[in-house]
This record gives sequence, C-alpha cells and structure tokens, in this order.
Amino acid sequence: MNGLLIVDKPAGCTSHDVVRRVRKALGQRSVGHAGTLDPLATGVLVVAVGEGTKLVSHLQSDDKRYEVTIALGAETDSLDADGEVTDTAKVPPLDSAMVERALLPFIGRNLQEAPKLSAIKLGGTPLHRRVRRGEDVEAPVREVELYEAAAVAPSLWQGLLRAVVGTRRRTGAWDARPCEGSAPDGERGVLDRR
Repeated sequence: MNGLLIVDKPAGCTSHDVVRRVRKALGQRSVGHAGTLDPLATGVLVVAVGEGTKLVSHLQSDDKRYEVTIALGAETDSLDADGEVTDTAKVPPLDSAMVERALLPFIGRNLQEAPKLSAIKLGGTPLHRRVRRGEDVEAPVREVELYEAAAVAPSLWQGLLRAVVGTRRRTGAWDARPCEGSAPDGERGVLDRR
C-alpha cells in the first residue's frame, strides 16, 4: 500500500504509537508521520505509507492551525496538564479583548525555547527521555512564526493559532504566562510577554 492516511489521534498515545499500529494493521514496515503530536494532543496526524513517505518532508514544511486550551493560574514543570504544579497565581477577570491584546507581541517571528519534556531529539535521543534519566539538558531555541491568535473563551483560555511548523503550543502558553504587576492592583494572571 502507498499513500497517506489521515488519523484522528486520541489523547494518551504518541505519534509513534499510531505509526506502530498502522505498521501492524497493514503488515508494512515503511510507515511514518508528518509531525509529532504530544501524547496529550488530539487531532489530525498525517501518516504516510510506502511511497507516501517521500511526501513527508513536503507536508512537514506547511503551516499548521491549532486549537489550544490553556488553564490560566497554574504552571507545571512540563508546561502541560500532566506535569506537577510548580506555581499558582490568582487570575483576574478577563475578556477576549484583553487576552488578544496580550497575545499581540507574539504575532510574527519570535525565538522560542522548546519544553525540556518534548520529543525534540538532541544527539538522536528525545529530550523527555534525557530529562527523565536525570540529565541536565539545554533545550534548543528555534525561530517560530505565529500568524494569528484569537481568543475563544478567556476563562479557561481557548484559542485558535495558525503557525509555522515547529511552533510549540505549550511553550507559547508558558511564554505568555502570568507575570507580576501585569494586572490591576499588582495581581498576577493577565497574559503578558516576558
């Protein structure tokens, strides 16, 4: 079999888990995917089979669109919902306009440090594996570009992002994390660029 499969990846499995299942189901070794989704992420995972694997590099270079949900008021060690909470902050009342204004500085090209618990490989080994072995790793910094960001529901912030490939949504959430003095009366909680 040759071609592309569009898989609706559920939460809880890695992109490689999906590839492994496709290999087993089709009895075919030549299977790959066009972009890693975190285990917590759900959505479209493009799986290439046989001659379709030759298209992966072209597919990976296209821009992506993401729907994200960010819980404001808590920071975790992994920058995602699975991590241990390392900091909390009171979140003042927000509206969509406030959130979108706070996101404006992120539109365009920016440098972004990858989360240390990610699938990005350093010397052939995923960062998350190195961190879990106790290694002190330096996460790579990459240039990313965000084309648009729109708030859907500001209380448990939901938004739509359109970005170039390689943009880390959870790192973007951390970059836009609450900072001291960004809200009225010195409360923490309003998104602000650091």
